[in-house]
Amino acid sequence: MIGDPVSHSKSPLIHRFWLGKLGLTYDYGTTRVSADQLPAYLERRRADPLWAGCNVTMPLKVEALAHLAEVSPEVRSVGATNTITRVGEDARLRGHNTDLLGVREPLQAWLKGEDFFTASVIGTGGAAAAATVALLQGPAPSTLVSYGRTYDSAIAFRRRFDPVDAEHLSAPISDLSRAGKAGDHPSLLVNASPLGMRGQPPLVVDLSEMAPGSIVFDMVYDPVETDLIRQARDCGLVALDGLIMLVAQAAAAFELLFCEPAPREHDAELRELLTA
Repeated sequence: MIGDPVSHSKSPLIHRFWLGKLGLTYDYGTTRVSADQLPAYLERRRADPLWAGCNVTMPLKVEALAHLAEVSPEVRSVGATNTITRVGEDARLRGHNTDLLGVREPLQAWLKGEDFFTASVIGTGGAAAAATVALLQGPAPSTLVSYGRTYDSAIAFRRRFDPVDAEHLSAPISDLSRAGKAGDHPSLLVNASPLGMRGQPPLVVDLSEMAPGSIVFDMVYDPVETDLIRQARDCGLVALDGLIMLVAQAAAAFELLFCEPAPREHDAELRELLTA
């Protein structure tokens, strides 16, 4: 895993857990890499035959694109990469984005192809882009509103995916009351921002008026039990925490890096380790 900062990452624990279960002798670690160090780092690792690739976290998910020989369709749709692998005899670098799968997996059991719900996605970064693309590609909500720090930032973000109606489908975070009042039909609220993360400002939203059966998906995983997740459970809503997405996207990355499916039958044990 590369990024700046990167010491907080839970990815080494997850990948080493799976490697141990499969009896594989690979290792997975973290390296702090700033944006200006990235070109030299990738060139050096690309030349190392023992290097299978890496995961990428902030602030490098977009910056890394300029140093890749090719990218997956998921990267093109989201505009960011979170996994890099070496491919071919020339050891060229290929970018992937497993965040899309990380978003889809937790939601598929709940949405089941229904198209009547409204969705609200909070954030304008890579996680928000993955959530937006995953939802727009299906199951498609009847309405999806993007919330940014300001109205202008929300519009700029949404224009990447919906240039015609971006102004009508964007809102500032200060207007989050809209997200909690979705009428009689179940709705979906996704927090894809750092709000509520340890050391960050809280995410302030009233969930009491969300319809029964609505889903609250908080991508923040530190802490796992965020105020948003706690409020959702208190309101009787479906609450999906950030560890669910973290493990789902890591599983897709694991197979790309190590050419073996992650042993997901051990998910309960892994979650205990992650929450210990």
